[in-house]
Amino acid sequence: MKKNIVVLLFCAVMVCVGGSIFGADDVKAEASQRGEWLPSGSELFKPPIADPRIVSYSAGYRVSDSVISHYVAAVSFGEPIPLYRFNEVSIGEFAGALQIDLEPGIWSVFDTNRRSLPLINTDFSIGVVATYAFDMWSFRARLSHVSTHLGDEYVINESITDTQRLNVSNETFDVMASYKVSDDLRFFAGLGYILNSNKEFTIQPLFIEYGGEAYFCEYTDAKRKLVHKPFFALYIKNKEDVRFSPDINYCVGVETDKTDSTGKRLRVMAEYHDGYSQEGQFMRDKTQYFTLKFSFGY
Repeated sequence: MKKNIVVLLFCAVMVCVGGSIFGADDVKAEASQRGEWLPSGSELFKPPIADPRIVSYSAGYRVSDSVISHYVAAVSFGEPIPLYRFNEVSIGEFAGALQIDLEPGIWSVFDTNRRSLPLINTDFSIGVVATYAFDMWSFRARLSHVSTHLGDEYVINESITDTQRLNVSNETFDVMASYKVSDDLRFFAGLGYILNSNKEFTIQPLFIEYGGEAYFCEYTDAKRKLVHKPFFALYIKNKEDVRFSPDINYCVGVETDKTDSTGKRLRVMAEYHDGYSQEGQFMRDKTQYFTLKFSFGY
C-alpha cells in the first residue's frame, strides 16, 4: 500500500513540475499554457453530488442497511488539494483550463446498535486527478488507490475469523465527462477500469457511471449573502464485478452557497440507496437503505 501511495504522489509532483517548465515564458506549443501553483476558487469539475464516494466532509445517519447494521452512523473526510492550474490550454479549437489535484478521502461507518459505537469499516483513498473545462463541458481523469479495513471491535463482536477478514485494495483509473445544459441542469457519464486488486479479493475490472442533477426554486438571502438551491441528484454505477447490475443512489435536498461563491457548498439531503454495499469486502452484498446527511465540499 505504501509503495502505491508513493508512486501516486511522485506522479503528481512530476506532472506539476513538468507543467511549470512547459509553461515558462517564450515556450509555445499547440496548447498555450499559463498557470499558477495552489490555485484558489472553484474546481473545474464538480463531482457528482449523489456519488456515495464523493470526496467531501460529511456526516449521516443510515437506516435499514441489511448488510452491516440496521442503524449506522456514516462520516467522511477529505477534499481535493489543488496543486497547479494551467489557465489557458487549447486542444484543437477548444480553449479551457487544466488543473492537477491530489484527492485524499476517508469514509467510515459505525454501528449505532451498540452502546460503544464500534467502527465497522473504513475506506482510505488517495488519488491524482486531472480536470479540464471549457464552455459547458468539464472532464476528469483520475488515478487512485483505495484500501479498506474492518474495525477491530466489529471483528470481535461478529466473531469474524482471519480467513473471513479480507484485505480489499485496488488501483483504479477512471474518466468522466460532464455537460451543463444550464446552470440548473447537468448530466455526466464515465468509464473506469481497476488496474490491480489484492489477490485476497480479486475484483472484475470494468465499471461505468452516469447520472444527473437538477436545481429548482432558487432563493437568495441578500442580507446574509447566501443562495439556497433545492436539488435532485441521481448517480448510477454498473460494475462488471456484479454482472453490471445497477447500483443506484438518489438524493434530494438543499444546497447553500455564498453569493460570491468559492465553490464549496453546504448540503442537507436525504439519500436512498438501492444496489450494493459500499463498504469494503461487503461490496458484493445487496442492500437498500435511507440516509439523512450533511455535507460540505465541492
